[in-house]
Amino acid sequence: MTRHLVRRSAVVLMTTVAAVALVACGSDDADGGSDGSPAPAPATDGLTWDARSTQESADDAPFVPTLLPTSVAVGESRMLFALIDRDAGTLLSDATITAHYYRLAADPEVEPEVSEESETMEAHKRVLDLRGVSGEGSSPVNDADLTTVFSTTPSFDAAGYWGVVLDIQIGDETYQPRMKFWVLEETPEVGIGEPAPRSQQLTLADVDDPATVSSQVDPIEDMLDQTVAAALETGKPVVVAFVTPTFCQTRFCGPVMESVVQPAWERYGDRVEFVHIEPYDLPKARQDAILEPVPAVLEWGIRQEPFIFVIDEEGIVRAKLEGVTDLEELSALIEEVLG
Repeated sequence: MTRHLVRRSAVVLMTTVAAVALVACGSDDADGGSDGSPAPAPATDGLTWDARSTQESADDAPFVPTLLPTSVAVGESRMLFALIDRDAGTLLSDATITAHYYRLAADPEVEPEVSEESETMEAHKRVLDLRGVSGEGSSPVNDADLTTVFSTTPSFDAAGYWGVVLDIQIGDETYQPRMKFWVLEETPEVGIGEPAPRSQQLTLADVDDPATVSSQVDPIEDMLDQTVAAALETGKPVVVAFVTPTFCQTRFCGPVMESVVQPAWERYGDRVEFVHIEPYDLPKARQDAILEPVPAVLEWGIRQEPFIFVIDEEGIVRAKLEGVTDLEELSALIEEVLG
């Protein structure tokens, strides 16, 4: 574990660069395939990646395409995009996106001049209803009720500058925003393929009131009654969810517990160990309005929540979900570790 902590402290400054994407741009003159197939990759000739070029080409887009902060490193990385309506400030849901990734430059001091396409993939829509899990007969949903992001999982073969061009189809209009971002050598948090930390976080056995270890209205005791270390000893796959139902700070974090983690536990709890860890010291959060990370957050190298790790029966991290996700995405990863 010492190696992980040293590694994370060494990359934290560069991680900040990766977490803040340049606002991208779009135009409405790019056509997709007439048969509904993804639009072809933009021609590499003439693509420029400086801040002015990307920002200027956003003028005609009715939304601001945004690359959300996530850990992006060599290997497979999960990336999230959001489309923010320029007038209403809401997150647009009705869009189809194809992402084209480009290798740009390795030197952070040099403006990228290379534009070599690496990978193309469809983006998956991930939606959380801000009203919680909608039941039968619920009121109609509009964009203001939803947190919608679009996820892709590209693979990067080198650290440095990379770029992405998004073919975004909304109704009859097509836009092609592009953004550049920095890819790290390694993520600040525990990486895929690494052993999961054997955390000894507080459990129900250590407290008198479940509210000390969970901010959920109706805490699920099965997720709070054992440490990560104990869960890893069971020989089952383990899902560790760093989620706070109450102290979410942005529109991109809730209600993950109610809409994703709990339904997954109901579906797989007999075959998979689920551990819920509140990222913040709850007594301090409630009494002093101070969001102080609990020791497990530092041990795992997490910079934001929600963060869900899927661990195999050998105790190796096989997948991780940072930020908004949905039940479909988490379920697919659990199925993979169950074989």
